[in-house]
Amino acid sequence: MKKEEAAKLLDLVMRMGIMMILSGAETYRVEQTITYVLRAYGAFETSAYVADTLLVVSFKPEREAEIMTASWRVKNKGINLEKVRRLNNLSYDISRKTLSLDEFRRRLDEIDAIKSYPLLVYVLSGSLIAFGFSLMFYLPLSDGIIIALLAAPVMFLYRCLSKVINDFFNYTVCSALATILVLLFLQENVLHQFAYSLASVLMPLMPGALFTNGLRDVTMGDFTAGSNKLLETVLIGVALAVGAAVVLLLFNMQTYYIGTR
Repeated sequence: MKKEEAAKLLDLVMRMGIMMILSGAETYRVEQTITYVLRAYGAFETSAYVADTLLVVSFKPEREAEIMTASWRVKNKGINLEKVRRLNNLSYDISRKTLSLDEFRRRLDEIDAIKSYPLLVYVLSGSLIAFGFSLMFYLPLSDGIIIALLAAPVMFLYRCLSKVINDFFNYTVCSALATILVLLFLQENVLHQFAYSLASVLMPLMPGALFTNGLRDVTMGDFTAGSNKLLETVLIGVALAVGAAVVLLLFNMQTYYIGTR
């Protein structure tokens, strides 16, 4: 492999790995995919390392050549399972028939052009999840409909703030909004159960995919990455609890002062 081709290959596999991390792929999947692609192009001593937001790739273009290495810090991770599926299929195609580097780049451009889920789909999905959990908690159908409506502004706020503030404060603010909305509708006797209603509204914000990926990484032997993801899910749970707790304390304080005047 010529040096120019090796440089192109390194750039392409780095881009592929970054796209997978940004789309929510598991750590072991990213590392295996990059390794398979490098070996398909005849690279030696291949290595791929993912540490939550860091990607490091190295290989030798020839057996006696110097090691080529690149690293990149990834930010603003999300979930796009369609991209993960397409990138996974691309790695299989490369392993079977070794696409040219130009074809490899073209396929990456096509996958990169896939947009994230539209805002309307994101909000409606959150509402459906909240409605489903309300039924699972045996709440009345009328309460479930109200809960679905309350989840819509919460999901809208989360999507809007996701690019403005960090995740911890984003989850805290959204949890506070959800708690305020549930309390207001409880005071109007539209909702009839606080705990299950609030839990249903907050369920769309729970990091299910992150928790699952953490467990899969641990079971695959990558304890560092898996533990980081599991810890992140715990911190998200803490953020949701903090947002609800702050609002409840404020409401209780307000009730106390009104009642003593």
